[in-house]
Amino acid sequence: MAEFAFQLIVSHEDLEARLTVVERAPETFADLATLLPELKANNVVAGIDEDGLADAFGRLATIETPGEVIVFARGKRPVHGEAGRVDFKVDVSGQAAYCADAATADDGSIDFKSATRIVAVKTGDLIAEIVPPTQGEKGFSLSGKELPAKNGKPATLRAGNGVQVSADGRSFHATAEGRPVCSGGVLTVSPLYEVAGDVDFSGGNIKFGGHVIVRGNVTDDFTVEAGSLEVNGLVGACTIVCRGALTIRGGINGRDRA
Repeated sequence: MAEFAFQLIVSHEDLEARLTVVERAPETFADLATLLPELKANNVVAGIDEDGLADAFGRLATIETPGEVIVFARGKRPVHGEAGRVDFKVDVSGQAAYCADAATADDGSIDFKSATRIVAVKTGDLIAEIVPPTQGEKGFSLSGKELPAKNGKPATLRAGNGVQVSADGRSFHATAEGRPVCSGGVLTVSPLYEVAGDVDFSGGNIKFGGHVIVRGNVTDDFTVEAGSLEVNGLVGACTIVCRGALTIRGGINGRDRA
């Protein structure tokens, strides 16, 4: 019957030292006393499970087949910190966005004229919060060398017009009603919404409590609701709801349906 002993395998790259059960040979180890000097020779001084190592040698005589692997020493890889981030509570793109709850007809089709919304906030609304970075956790090698870890980098955001930041620099609240916009790392609340072209199927109906500028036309069968409104082009057979000043520079052609 074959006699078994342990073969020592040290991998500093994998931060692991292990014993493998093999047939006894001159380069194997049958008792703990002969292994310990070899560990020092291989620069294994940290992360050793001393109780597990003693237990392995204690039951060596009862092992009947080779191949068992016992990991008895492990280093620890450093864990780098996660970067901080900005948690936006609302859409801050400044653009009208498609909404899943858009109006639908009886046949289930989507009313694309009403399928977009302009996100707006009121005074006091929370717009964004900064989530701080996490600290890195140092590791160590089998030789006991400290393996440094990097801390996460903080996220940055500045408060612009219509926004106030808390004393701890983490919470951003609206100080005015309007459209939240983040551009170039600056968060603002804008009382203005601008349509670069026509009010048509490309953007849908417009509903915004502030000032709206339409650079093109308001086409037939669309609706614009605004606090105040400037239309540089023509207003067709559409619906305009405006609480304040209304300027139409291109004329009106309502065809008895406006």
